[in-house]
Amino acid sequence: NVEMVEMRTPDGIDLVGYLRKAETPINESYVVVLAHGHTQSHKEWASFEQLLNENGITTMSFDFRGHGTSGGTDQFFTVGVDVQTVFDYLWQNGFERIVCIGASMGGSACLAAAVAADIDGLVMLSSPMNLPGTRLATSPELQNLSIPKIFMFTDGDAWVSEEDLQDIHETAEIAGQPKSVYMYSGPAHGSGLFYDQDGEQVLAILLEFVSNLAN
Repeated sequence: NVEMVEMRTPDGIDLVGYLRKAETPINESYVVVLAHGHTQSHKEWASFEQLLNENGITTMSFDFRGHGTSGGTDQFFTVGVDVQTVFDYLWQNGFERIVCIGASMGGSACLAAAVAADIDGLVMLSSPMNLPGTRLATSPELQNLSIPKIFMFTDGDAWVSEEDLQDIHETAEIAGQPKSVYMYSGPAHGSGLFYDQDGEQVLAILLEFVSNLAN
């Protein structure tokens, strides 16, 4: 049951999203927003969405501006605006509870929106607090963010520089409680964690996290 939706950002960009309603939702007013990585699209989440939907969780994946079928040009400094636009659409359409899960750039975008909006949970997969040349959040904002949070990353991420990997680790360290931090071995990055050697454990942890927050 997929509904394609169009959402307009405050600066006039049209974003395309895909609302997938669970057949028997745990909670009608609960939704998990999925924010993809740089140069990816909503398709990055296909198998994960199916897993969540089968377990009674409604999902909303979307394409950032300049990605997939959304309008605009690819840029880092508006990623938080794009996620906030998705939140606003969901609130206007009867969803009261939102958890944001982001891969790489998407996790940074979820954080940027979460410090400004009242959501219920945050998951950052291989995501730094800020993106190259762009300040999305500050250390105090991250320390004061009191919603439940999960940080997942690898020690040998093959997709980022040594410096970026350090940023990813530091972001998890800076974050205030409540939080859970998982570091895996290997080269996986972002949603690649789902398909790596520890993928089953990663999926089980995330499914439990979002299911608990639905109640």
